[in-house]
Formats: sequence, structure tokens, C-alpha cells
Amino acid sequence: MSFGEVTVSWNQNGEADLAGYRVYYGPTPPTLQFSVDVGLTATPIAPKHTLTTFQAYGTLYFAVTAYDTSNNESPFSSPLVSKAVAPKLLPMAWG
Repeated sequence: MSFGEVTVSWNQNGEADLAGYRVYYGPTPPTLQFSVDVGLTATPIAPKHTLTTFQAYGTLYFAVTAYDTSNNESPFSSPLVSKAVAPKLLPMAWG
């Protein structure tokens, strides 16, 4: 196993009560066992987040959710596949 770095980007969620985003990842969808709460990103029009220093298990799947101020969370975006090669930009369509 090696350490990887992956940048995940997605289309913004335009809801007025948006509180942040969570990036999920793992070796097998639909169960993405790891998550990172990235809050509101520094670039709200083109949100992205770089995951660093995680163990790369070969092929990884990534998905993003949005949550609001009441902590209601959206369904997963369509999963993205990566070989977790550092660094790699993964564009993600907001579903």
C-alpha cells in the first residue's frame, strides 16, 4: 500500500441553506467507507478538495454529498473511479 493524493472537484450546490460538502471514498461502491467533511470550499463556484496522505488501495471510488444547515444530506453524486495516482484531478458532475 502506498500513500496517495487526489483532488476531487464538483459542480456547486446552489441551495441557499448549503452548509458544506462531504467527500466519500473507498475500494467498493456503493459502500464508501471513508468520509471527509470539507465544509464550504474556498472556491464556492468551482468547489474542490484535495485528499492527502491516505492509503491507496489501488482502485478507489469517490462521491460527494452536500448538506444544509439542518444537516440534511443529499444522496451521493455518481461515483468516480481513480487508480489513486498522485496528483490527479477528478472532475465530478453534481447529480
